Amino acid sequence: MLPFVALCLLAQPAPDKAGSLVPFPHPLITEVLFNVPPGAEGDADGDGIRSATGDEFVELVNPHGQPISLKGYILADGKNAKRPAPPPRPNQKNPKPDATTPEKDSQPPKPQALPDDNARVTFAFPDITLQPGQVVVVFNGYTGDAAPKVPGESPAAPASPPKPGEKPEAVRLSMNINSQFAAFGNNGDCVSLTAPDGKPVQCITWGLQPKTPDDFAPLIEHAPEGRFRGSVTRVAMTKGLIPHRDQTGDLKGLLYSPGVWEAAPSKK
Repeated sequence: MLPFVALCLLAQPAPDKAGSLVPFPHPLITEVLFNVPPGAEGDADGDGIRSATGDEFVELVNPHGQPISLKGYILADGKNAKRPAPPPRPNQKNPKPDATTPEKDSQPPKPQALPDDNARVTFAFPDITLQPGQVVVVFNGYTGDAAPKVPGESPAAPASPPKPGEKPEAVRLSMNINSQFAAFGNNGDCVSLTAPDGKPVQCITWGLQPKTPDDFAPLIEHAPEGRFRGSVTRVAMTKGLIPHRDQTGDLKGLLYSPGVWEAAPSKK
């Protein structure tokens, strides 16, 4: 069987007729910060405090020519695969079962879940409408103590349509995670987007042994390999992911840019 990363590479769909990697009315993930840079450079949410957990974020865009509703969409990180129990030690004796030994004692041990399965990242979008080309950024939001929420966090209400000729402002949300362990894995994980009807839409993986999504999505992408600081992002509706620092133009050299994405929406 092909490894999970190889399956990701084989699962790349062609852009739809509207010029997006996801069909209408789904949003498209455009940027993920799963490995927060150290020091002040890691303060992605701008609250003045660098948090290896709280400053993680996922950015999405409406890549279509019509407004879309985000209500009921779910973001989630990967789940740990089941791992088999360790085999008996070489010097451990396995007595033969007899009439007094229950039959179940001779059965192989059951697989065990990894201990952090309960510390998963999950977020359900509220009733928000994204205009064509409008961006939404969702921060992890963990603060540790009773610190203020993400500065400028948008209310859970439909975004107002922009005036003619104006670019819609980005929507800022927070998952308000209350555990420092509910975070993306730096060395291997994934973030998946699921539609309100429960069908998978998109999945981005990273690392040589990423965690697996709850279900395989039509669009599965693997983030660039390498030990680099900052986020991974895409440069166009139909392009794959690159390290954010490799961006061009005004974003060149930046480690991330939550809420800022310049590609024009497709026509529909």
